Amino acid sequence: MSRNEPIEVLITDGNRRPSVEVVRSLGRQGVSLIVVGEEPGSLAFSSRYARHTAVSPPPGSEPDAYFEFILDLVKRHGIELVIPVLDTSLLALDHRRAELEQHACLAAADSQALRSVLDKRINLRLANRLGVPCPAQYEL
Repeated sequence: MSRNEPIEVLITDGNRRPSVEVVRSLGRQGVSLIVVGEEPGSLAFSSRYARHTAVSPPPGSEPDAYFEFILDLVKRHGIELVIPVLDTSLLALDHRRAELEQHACLAAADSQALRSVLDKRINLRLANRLGVPCPAQYEL
């Protein structure tokens, strides 16, 4: 991959099955993309639409290194959109969203909405407020 080659979209979590579907869907539309995964033999890397691939640090255990890696790719290739496939990638990128979004759009709901979706306690409080039946919850 040439250092300055423009790429429109970055797709994370190439080592997971859902990323394969995203790669195929965008690739069929002619979108230039790069797939990022934690392992050299990541599943989505084998797609015919994955012309560009990169091995990243793990977002769960090294979120700062992961973010810097993604940001570098975005800047180098003029990437316009970053699509995080799994929660771990989403959280690593959302943590410094403002910095990332100076260069590319993050395909995700706003930070507050993400916290609400990913925090069961917030979900249950909202459901109770809206009258949705919920099982009793106990904190240990």
